[in-house]
Amino acid sequence: MLPLDPLLACLASCLPDSLRPGVAGLLPLLQSGVAAGSVSAHLPDGELRRRLASGDPWGDARRILEWCAGNGVRILYPGHPDYPARFSRFHEGSAAGSSEGASVLFVRGEPPWRSRIGLGIVGSRSPTAAALAWMDAHLPPVLSNPGVYSISGGARGVDQKAHALSLRVGCPTVAFLPSGLARIYPAEFIAWADAVVASGGALVTEYPPSEPMRKCHFHRRNRLIARLGAVCLVAEAARKSGTLITARYAKEAGVPVAVLPASPLEPKAMGSLDLLFEGAQPLRDARDLGEFLALNARLDGG
Repeated sequence: MLPLDPLLACLASCLPDSLRPGVAGLLPLLQSGVAAGSVSAHLPDGELRRRLASGDPWGDARRILEWCAGNGVRILYPGHPDYPARFSRFHEGSAAGSSEGASVLFVRGEPPWRSRIGLGIVGSRSPTAAALAWMDAHLPPVLSNPGVYSISGGARGVDQKAHALSLRVGCPTVAFLPSGLARIYPAEFIAWADAVVASGGALVTEYPPSEPMRKCHFHRRNRLIARLGAVCLVAEAARKSGTLITARYAKEAGVPVAVLPASPLEPKAMGSLDLLFEGAQPLRDARDLGEFLALNARLDGG
């Protein structure tokens, strides 16, 4: 677990997953008066020592910290009072050096997970008209509940539909990004940022501000979407899709998965049918979703 120190959290965000656990051991050195630039000389020989002794990692960390302070971005890490409890649980259960646990979160906005129940919503970037029509008809009654907030990834299709419906009914929404907050991806989502924050929600990422979108970031981002909510709703999933991977992450973490059934003649929904055969909860309407969310919110302790 990282210490309660924003500068070290920024430093950790610049390091590979395998080196992040070692950052916790730097705090006693700094507290004892060792200058940041001299810390590496006090470490045993190894990759962390070599990384800290090369380039300007402390300068990079300070620049990230300054950018966040100047742009209203909060830095959360395990042990911070606003760090999601759900993430702390799977972080602590991960092996050292694993990417399973989120080490650092950069957050623009207010974390609604402190007082509301999260509903993760995922699906295709090119959903069918039927999936969108179901969302239009049955998500607003659930999202209108004052104790609920939504979680998705800002992508075109189902993600943006989920964010849009949330904003329409005044529900806080959280968008997890596959890029840094200074390089929001997709670029069209930049126009959504102020509305998301104004809703009482937030833009959230694991990546330092200037980090661009990379293909490998999507799987990492998806595991956070899957695990933050009390329920993960799959609006539509094809086989071999990112949505199906997100649902698998949720199941592995013990987060219940709910699925909108579809015709077996629809290729875009074959992954959804697979999830149902594996035991996911089928949904008919808003009542089903609301009851399933309430049930699992109670089981998680609210």
